[in-house]
Amino acid sequence: MNQPGGGTGTRIYPLVGDEEVRTAFEAAVGSTDRFRLVEPESGLEGAFDLLVVDERGLENHRSELVAKREAAGSESRPTLLLVSESQSGTPDIPEPGSEPIDDLLVGPIEPDELAWRLESLTQSAATRDRRERDELRQGRQYEYAVEGATDMLAAADTDGRLLFANAQYRDFHGLDRGDVAGTTLQSLLDESDYTDLQPRFDRVLQGERVQYEMQRVRADGERRAIESSMSPMENPAGEIVGVVSAIRDVTERQANLDEIKRLSEYRRVVSSVNHELVRAGPDGEILPEIVDVLATSDLFGCTFLALVEGNEVEFLCQEGSDIATPEIERLHTESYIEAVFEAGTLRMDDVTQSPFQQHEPDTESHSGVAIAISHDDRRYGILTVHFPPGQPPADREVDLLEELAGDIGLALHDQELETDLATFEEIVQRIEDPIMLQDRAGNFQVINETLTEYANMSPEALYGQDEFAFMDEQTATEIARHKAEVIHGNEPRTYEVEPSFPNRGNRTFRTTRYPHYDEDGEIDGTVAICRDVTDIRERERQLQVFDRVLRHNLHNEMNVVLGHAETIANTAEGEIAAAARRIEAAGETLVELADKERQIVELLERREPRRITDIGQIVETVVEDLRATHPTARIDLDVPAQLYAVTTPCIEDAIHEVIENAILHTTDRTPEIEVRGVREGERVTLRVADNGPGIPEMDRQVLEGAEITPLIHGSGLGLWLVNHVVSESQGTLNFQERTPRGSIVEITLPGAE
Repeated sequence: MNQPGGGTGTRIYPLVGDEEVRTAFEAAVGSTDRFRLVEPESGLEGAFDLLVVDERGLENHRSELVAKREAAGSESRPTLLLVSESQSGTPDIPEPGSEPIDDLLVGPIEPDELAWRLESLTQSAATRDRRERDELRQGRQYEYAVEGATDMLAAADTDGRLLFANAQYRDFHGLDRGDVAGTTLQSLLDESDYTDLQPRFDRVLQGERVQYEMQRVRADGERRAIESSMSPMENPAGEIVGVVSAIRDVTERQANLDEIKRLSEYRRVVSSVNHELVRAGPDGEILPEIVDVLATSDLFGCTFLALVEGNEVEFLCQEGSDIATPEIERLHTESYIEAVFEAGTLRMDDVTQSPFQQHEPDTESHSGVAIAISHDDRRYGILTVHFPPGQPPADREVDLLEELAGDIGLALHDQELETDLATFEEIVQRIEDPIMLQDRAGNFQVINETLTEYANMSPEALYGQDEFAFMDEQTATEIARHKAEVIHGNEPRTYEVEPSFPNRGNRTFRTTRYPHYDEDGEIDGTVAICRDVTDIRERERQLQVFDRVLRHNLHNEMNVVLGHAETIANTAEGEIAAAARRIEAAGETLVELADKERQIVELLERREPRRITDIGQIVETVVEDLRATHPTARIDLDVPAQLYAVTTPCIEDAIHEVIENAILHTTDRTPEIEVRGVREGERVTLRVADNGPGIPEMDRQVLEGAEITPLIHGSGLGLWLVNHVVSESQGTLNFQERTPRGSIVEITLPGAE
């Protein structure tokens, strides 16, 4: 209950037994509203801010006050002892600051003095409360920080008994919070871990700070990499009373560092191998060097590199293995080679076991990988690499090995190209035809010896020059035009020129010129192969002269023969007239054969390039002409307009020959001819069907590509002409029997838009 001096000020519990002192005290307190008197029903257990006692109250409650203060500790309320002047020298009166008294006021009681003492004690208590609250808050913050730390934090006494461990430490070692105090490090750690820790712990107790890395078994049995820092723990007197540890689990970091080291070593190996490849020589020289680079790295164990041809090992080198080379060759079975090339990269979890066992079963288990060495679908060999036990390769490491195998494949491919190029250069130099590579400007980049002989210039003098350097201007200009057409048209061209050389006179060359492409697929020049056809053309001109003379004389003389035969047939009778008519028929056949021969010769002389032709228009023209010349024939035409194909200009003669031949062979009935044209994909097909007796065996031989013989008649020559024209048009010619009667001739040509 409240007493005099009530209000809302500091609560004072007066434990005063002397009435005189109490009266004076209450009078002094009642003079201000800064204090109020309370008498809790529970006494010292009640709520108050400050305790005031006198000698009697202290005497009666001394033991209770001491116990109360010991129990409350820093939370005990301040106590003021009021002592009368007569008792101030009594030995039992405690000194201020001793238990359980905080201050002492010796009477007589002066209100101002009392108020000042009470105020001072109140402020001291408030200051102490704030400090304690701050310390408590700071202590809790430290506790939260330690508990929430990502590192493991712990403290142990000099005997290795835990005093404290945060959540990370407890989780790692499988401890509950209540089990920490008193747990020994020896009982907590794996035997080998404790053996490793003990000497370091002792060094810290001697005052040394110790940092180290080690492996420690976690509560779940997994061995983890840790980084530990241990420091001496001292009491206020500076004595070492234990060890404080900060431990960090660096397993992932260590794994990353190990991975970086492994990748760095892989890259070093790749770089070393590429260095060897740059200076690559013959296979037998460079491949052992590559295998040695791989085998001397800690990353790999046994290393085999086999070159294969088909399913046979042609060459093999190996390092890091005690297996004999013949045995390694036997390991490269057909099934192993096919499995590697089919997979590209064949991973083997255990090379001591089937299906591709490469060590005895009692060898420690370890993994391996076999990688196909190839380039542009060309198989070269197999790189087989084994790894140390317990160290299988990561995906990125296998990727680097695949890159390495790709580099080896490219190097072997380049070696092949160099060998092929050397062979090609030798062939080019031995060919008696001029061969050249020229850039877009027409300047010589590659030439053979034959060209230098025609030009009468050294190779050094020709490089960087063009035909104007040794050829007449007119021909050189014409060749320059052909080069430009090849470059801009992006397709080969065949042409003839007749240059004049200072040391060889006039010559005739038939040249085929092709576009040449750089590595990016862009045209960077042309390649030309030139054939000196001077002698051939001279013989052809002579034959043409002889042919014209022969045909002229043949026609003249046959006109005489046919005229006399006709006269005899008209004037004679019987066998003589019949013989004259046979002479007349044979003469007409001979004239027809000569005309067909003239047509073929003219065709062969043209040598005109292929071009886009409207087959529909040509067939329509041919059919109209044949309907006029053979009015009794029935020709059914079904060919679409604008049916384009790429042909020689003589395709019209060939189509005319096929349809007319079908009409002429049908002699025992009205000829019925069907002409059909259709586009099939990228090809154009023309079918000519008749109702005749079928194609004679001799004509069939011509259609099948037989050579012309003295027995082939005019019809056979005509079909030979058809076959030649279709072939020159890069088409095909086929025939088949027609049911129930007749035959079908089919011409297939390259289509065009």
